[in-house]
Amino acid sequence: MKTVLAWLVANIETALSVVLIAVFVPLFMSQMDLSAYTSAQRWGFALVLAFMVILPVSVTSKNFSSSFIFFLLAAVCYVYAITHLGDVLTVSTGYNQVKAILWTGGIVSLVLSVIIGIFTAVNMDEVVSLRMLYVNSDVSMFDMTLKYSLNRAMTTFGYLSWAVFCTAAYIVFRQLLPLM
Repeated sequence: MKTVLAWLVANIETALSVVLIAVFVPLFMSQMDLSAYTSAQRWGFALVLAFMVILPVSVTSKNFSSSFIFFLLAAVCYVYAITHLGDVLTVSTGYNQVKAILWTGGIVSLVLSVIIGIFTAVNMDEVVSLRMLYVNSDVSMFDMTLKYSLNRAMTTFGYLSWAVFCTAAYIVFRQLLPLM
């Protein structure tokens, strides 16, 4: 089981991308009136939605600095969305529901990302190849372990935050759609 978890941690982008596409593309597509569009146009909508859902993959490609920027961007988005949500929504259009989702999702994302970061640091020998462990010194392994553990934690936080933002966008979309 530890090996499977280590594989999931090492491939967190792919695993979460598949889950996000499986959840959000059908969810958004089911709310659109697609009867006026051809089959090819519907597939085009689905591909655009899938691209938007997996957009973080291009940002967090196991690079520490890009993952750190993505982490900071997600944290800033949480703060901005929670503090300025009242400018877009009123209490009657789901303000409290979206704010609760953002708070809960932010806390859950942070806790899970810390757990994954600790798992990665503790099980670094399982996550990376043994060849890397034998050719590097203890100091360079400590540096790589620290950077990789932080990268996996920040990437997890970013992806889970992205899922929370997609959920909040879905609720806002559903609440504002009748007004348009």
